[in-house]
Amino acid sequence: MYRIEKVIVSSLKPPRCPNCGCKLTELTCVRTVEEESRVWIGLNGRLEREVVDVSPKSEEFYYCPECGYLLAVGSEEDAEKVLTGE
Repeated sequence: MYRIEKVIVSSLKPPRCPNCGCKLTELTCVRTVEEESRVWIGLNGRLEREVVDVSPKSEEFYYCPECGYLLAVGSEEDAEKVLTGE
């Protein structure tokens, strides 16, 4: 399962994407989440699902919002480094 969220930063001179050159004022974050669930065929003949447990995030991927280029893998600190040009 994936959760997508935007990380936004305000900067006077933002860094640029090395792939497409757009100004990076935000990144798209895709977070992998491990989910445990039970599935069965319900009375209506369709697959039904019950989520049993969701583990904490395992990994985060940060992409350019314009071209989808992978800029960082890891934590929010890694995304902050990309957005601040460190």
